[in-house]
Amino acid sequence: MRVVLSRKGFDTKYGGIPSPILEDGRMVSLPIPAGTPESGEDRRRRYNELYYGQNERIVDLMRTLGKDTFESNGQSYKFESDRARAHLDPDLLRIALRSRNLRWKPLFGPTENKFSLLYGRIGIGDLFLFFGWFQKVKHDDDRLVLDPDDCNTNYGGKHRIFGYLQVGRIFEVAKDRLPEWTSSHPHVGVKDKQESKHNIIYAAKSSLTFAQKISGAGVFRYEEKKEKNPTTKLTLTKSSHCMTDWELPFTGIDCWNSPDKPLTKPWRGDCFKCPDIGQELLFENPLVEQWAKKLILAHEIRK
Repeated sequence: MRVVLSRKGFDTKYGGIPSPILEDGRMVSLPIPAGTPESGEDRRRRYNELYYGQNERIVDLMRTLGKDTFESNGQSYKFESDRARAHLDPDLLRIALRSRNLRWKPLFGPTENKFSLLYGRIGIGDLFLFFGWFQKVKHDDDRLVLDPDDCNTNYGGKHRIFGYLQVGRIFEVAKDRLPEWTSSHPHVGVKDKQESKHNIIYAAKSSLTFAQKISGAGVFRYEEKKEKNPTTKLTLTKSSHCMTDWELPFTGIDCWNSPDKPLTKPWRGDCFKCPDIGQELLFENPLVEQWAKKLILAHEIRK
């Protein structure tokens, strides 16, 4: 089983603020902004129609945190505005949208510039672990605020794994006849455009091959007590290091972010250096597979 660590959600360039971890442990990954109308991207999805819980909208949560705007391509947008459009990918939680096809399954479409890395190498049963920039929140008197103690160096927050998807089906958007239940995915929204020629979509298995009672995709609930164990912690960033310096429960293992060759010198002692640019990191090693399985099995899953 191949394992891909995939960077998703708001970052310092797209969005400019960390995704929040709520006090009850729910991890709310903020999907990156959709491109401008000229970019050819799918712009059907508004931030003000995205949910993170029953009757709980993302825009209301961000307003409570005093974060009612975000940055994209040098412009500032209000979350509530109809102009604020989201690229909902990966789409892991059924509850994220009010209306779902009954046959809907979680979906993920990697960016086109990573097509050559994943296409032909990722198959049925392989596993994506999604990580992003997260910061815990807490109550300060009557207000909900980002926890200033949950910081590393210059930026608030840390890289943390927030969800997973085990591949059950693979669709080539420009070639395949796509099921109706895939229609809400942003890559399907550009199916008839030239830009979609390299778009692929991975659909989740109904259940994990190594744990039949667990959903094939979902979002983790963060628990502080599990952060003390190297094999179950969701936090990747090493304490007192920059956000892209990771502490993993294995060392010296090759990792690819291009199809041609593994990363050059990704390890600095026991610290893994995540590339500043790039979204997918591919591992083909049984130690990484064992770690990924233990990580999923250790946590409560939202689906």
